[in-house]
Amino acid sequence: MKAGKWGRLGTRKVRLGASAILLIALPGYGLYTVQRLLDENRPGYCAAQKRYIPDEEFIGTAVALYEWDLNRERQRHPDGKISKKRDDPNELYDTWQNSRHRGDCCEVGRAKTESFLNRLFGWQEVEVTLHIDPENRWGSHKLFAFDICGKLLPHEFGFKLETGHGQITTTNHRALTSTN
Repeated sequence: MKAGKWGRLGTRKVRLGASAILLIALPGYGLYTVQRLLDENRPGYCAAQKRYIPDEEFIGTAVALYEWDLNRERQRHPDGKISKKRDDPNELYDTWQNSRHRGDCCEVGRAKTESFLNRLFGWQEVEVTLHIDPENRWGSHKLFAFDICGKLLPHEFGFKLETGHGQITTTNHRALTSTN
């Protein structure tokens, strides 16, 4: 009859052993999962395309979109006259044409790709700034925001594209910008 007594005690040991294994395994699995997520969401890495998008691609897209916006026809006058945004002296079109080929005309900011929380929740963002007048950096710049896979994002202070053009990315913007 002692065997039954030992059997119950042995069962308790097995239950305690399983609980201990779970207490060790669950946090370990959680850390593994978080590490895997972070590996897939390395700063600036687009897992969907399996590549880093270079600064030149972001800048090229921002320049093409900005110039497309300046050169497309739009109705801006109460009398119905059609004009282009580049004809507006406030847009500094001539200044942009002179400064766009300078090395300091464009800047890519990747600060929002480094944060642990941004990486974990997929909030990584790349900002491209076009300095329209490099001599006056505080008042004459255009801001473009992209996700790390190159999708143009709406931005509070940045380039706004009215609806109807679909999703603009670093890879498909040519279809839009080559129309005008």
